[in-house]
Amino acid sequence: MLVGETLSNFLSQDWRLRARVFREAIDVSQYPIDAVSIARLTENEAVESRLIQPDFTFEFGPFELTSDDQARLLGDQEMLMVQCLEQHLGIIDDLLTREFSFLPRWQIDDVMASIGYDGANCGAHFDHYDVFLLQVSGSKVWHLDREIHTDNQLLSDQDLRLLDNFEPVEKLLLEPGDVLYIPPGAGHHGICEGESLTLSVGIRNPTTTEMLAEISEFALENTKLDTLETSLHKGSAEISAGIPAALKTNLDQLLDEAMLQRWYGSYVTRLRNPEVLSPVDSGDTSPPKVKANLPTRMAWMDTADSILFFVNGECYERSAEERNWIVTLCESRKLELTKPDEPFQALLSELIAAGALSPV
Repeated sequence: MLVGETLSNFLSQDWRLRARVFREAIDVSQYPIDAVSIARLTENEAVESRLIQPDFTFEFGPFELTSDDQARLLGDQEMLMVQCLEQHLGIIDDLLTREFSFLPRWQIDDVMASIGYDGANCGAHFDHYDVFLLQVSGSKVWHLDREIHTDNQLLSDQDLRLLDNFEPVEKLLLEPGDVLYIPPGAGHHGICEGESLTLSVGIRNPTTTEMLAEISEFALENTKLDTLETSLHKGSAEISAGIPAALKTNLDQLLDEAMLQRWYGSYVTRLRNPEVLSPVDSGDTSPPKVKANLPTRMAWMDTADSILFFVNGECYERSAEERNWIVTLCESRKLELTKPDEPFQALLSELIAAGALSPV
């Protein structure tokens, strides 16, 4: 969708700064996605879904659907929201690969569908992350404001994250193939016109508070440091020497560059719903061809003398000689072994057994 000069202009003029609409950006006829198929996913308890009522109350799935007739899937002004479609539908994987190649897969939080008919909406709100809104079928009117909002501007008596004071200054009609980019904090309100299906491609954007909590947990699980304070101080309430040198030394060791690298790669590839993986027994050796399962997140990072391979929140440190196959698998999400005795076969078998990969 975004390549070359169009991508460069977007990054310099719009990214994290303002909303932007891309007209006829994606040929949606190439991606046969329909509301009935998505709605059917909500019968599975492993699929995250919500049904929002006109008064903005909601209930979580799974739901029991009684009809394949799209017009009868939802009641008047009800909106069905289905998350993490990339974990369940191959066509969504194709869409991300072909149209959103400017985004690394590990940075995509999830792809969510919003399904509704005339008047259906989930209220005026903002997100803490960037989002690309693709209109797949039908139409949706988006109202936008120019304010960057914070959590203290939300209504306190609503379970949904609704803005207390929303004053739109722009109105956009999105039709099939149109894409609307919304930066973090920007207020927006989408209202369905006719039968509407919208896909939201959300970008991971962890808050500082979340990252600090995650780093602390990762460090506690991966440190072997014991006593931090060994000094005997003089009998006074004064802290005369500042932070003890031993404490600073140990903290420097604990939060060094290598630990932060391992934490970040593990964090950004961790699955929201690891239970969707389906482990299989590959036997003693890995097959000649493997592919990444739909939910799998992979990334890699070069270090001074090795390569870190991250898969679904796990970190594997491998030799620099293995860089080619790791990069190939991460970028193309598939791999064909060139020799039956590849030294990394044991790792591939482990990843198959964990449900990250499947034989082809």
